[in-house]
Amino acid sequence: MKINYKEIGSRIKKRRKELGYTQEYVSDHTGITTFYLSKMENGHVRFSLDTLTLVIDFLEMDIGFALFGTKINYNNPKIIKLLDFYENATKDQQHLLEHIIELINTLNTHG
Repeated sequence: MKINYKEIGSRIKKRRKELGYTQEYVSDHTGITTFYLSKMENGHVRFSLDTLTLVIDFLEMDIGFALFGTKINYNNPKIIKLLDFYENATKDQQHLLEHIIELINTLNTHG
């Protein structure tokens, strides 16, 4: 499974419009430039999980829905444990986890 930045961006854009927010409004509240937000929404940039969570938290989106178009089952203890680990990890650990996920996705795509 490969990360589809275009689909993620499309879901972000749809949610932003559902809320009646402009890119400028989201930019003002997240600190992400309108230029970068536009690139995110159109799938023209590979954004970090930190940037993604900043935007989806502001838009009150479920991360599972943002990433895959489906909500995460928060009743699954393994999911909760993984999210807790990421939330409490250092920036270096988060970056490493992001790379591991990308490698797994690459293996699944080519495996």
